[in-house]
Amino acid sequence: MLRRTTFGAFIPWPESALERLAAATTETTRRWSIVMTLCAESPGTLFSTTDISERTELTIGEWRTACRHITPHLRKHYKDAPLWGPGLYEGSTEWPLVTMSGRQLKLRHELHVGITEEQAKRWRAVLNRTTQNVA
Repeated sequence: MLRRTTFGAFIPWPESALERLAAATTETTRRWSIVMTLCAESPGTLFSTTDISERTELTIGEWRTACRHITPHLRKHYKDAPLWGPGLYEGSTEWPLVTMSGRQLKLRHELHVGITEEQAKRWRAVLNRTTQNVA
């Protein structure tokens, strides 16, 4: 139930914001782009930090660093992205992925991320346009 509620409460980003993220102009956005692409392959699935390091080129440390750096980056460059609703991060820019702690899931204490079907659809559309523009 918690997982369904969390995915259901997520507000998809506008494609204009996703396009800037996909451009991967910083190491942080490059890493997030890698993880967004992984998650977009299986919308509704949560991936732990360990899963991410096993399924991508990123180490656990690189992904953790990207997570630590994303909030100030989003605050500065993504004014058009949705904001977190009531709770601990209220008013901050929402991350582009659904997030849950391992404690919430009663699993290993790691960050877990996933993507909604709508966000995955938008991400894939952005990547397709980006690929077409490069070709």
